[in-house]
Amino acid sequence: MPRAKASARQRLARPPALARASDRADDISAQRDALVAEVKRLQDALGTSARFATKARDLLTRAWSKADWDGRQDLLKAAQWLVQLETIATLTRR
Repeated sequence: MPRAKASARQRLARPPALARASDRADDISAQRDALVAEVKRLQDALGTSARFATKARDLLTRAWSKADWDGRQDLLKAAQWLVQLETIATLTRR
């Protein structure tokens, strides 16, 4: 029995695995953007004393381009941890 031709929409739709990978990449990129904004806010508020925030920025910029998506997810976790440390350090300095 001959198969019916697929519609244009069916031919152009991404396979489920690719759609999930794309969604994951979008989610990781969105998390990075939010974290970069948080780091910038901390650096603007604290200036040169924002050591942990500076290291988080380095992870999200310099190391980011060399990492695959799993590595980028690990970089996000490390940067989030550093931002939390910076926040705690800021509260204890006051």
